[in-house]
Amino acid sequence: MISNTNKIKKTSGFTIVELLIVIVVIGILAAITIVAYNGVQKRANNTRIDTISKEIADKAEVFAADNSGAYPATVAAFKAATDTATLSAGAKSAMQPGAVTAAGQVRYCAGPGGYSVTAWDYVTGASQTTVNRSGGTTPVTCATT
Repeated sequence: MISNTNKIKKTSGFTIVELLIVIVVIGILAAITIVAYNGVQKRANNTRIDTISKEIADKAEVFAADNSGAYPATVAAFKAATDTATLSAGAKSAMQPGAVTAAGQVRYCAGPGGYSVTAWDYVTGASQTTVNRSGGTTPVTCATT
């Protein structure tokens, strides 16, 4: 009679190589997802800032219509405007004096017969003029201080 102690039991399971391959594949998929997510966030932030810039431009036009064609000279002028030309809380918090230097900032300035709205671009990481309305032939340029 043959004893069962000499037989080798075959166990089922994963080898270390198989486990490492699965971990590497999961890591690659995670990296792809994270990169795609960051791009979506930047585009969403740009859309938010563009919406705020357009709101500021629209309110500047309303202000000019209510004030014989004169655009608000400063950010404070928006606050003193009629209800139709006042800005939302999001636009007020985004507006900054001087240069646009950080994400989420928007700058408004007025010149002779026009205005300029400059906002932060999350994709390029720099500021860009989003709206520039000029009454003359040259665009309105604003001092950065």
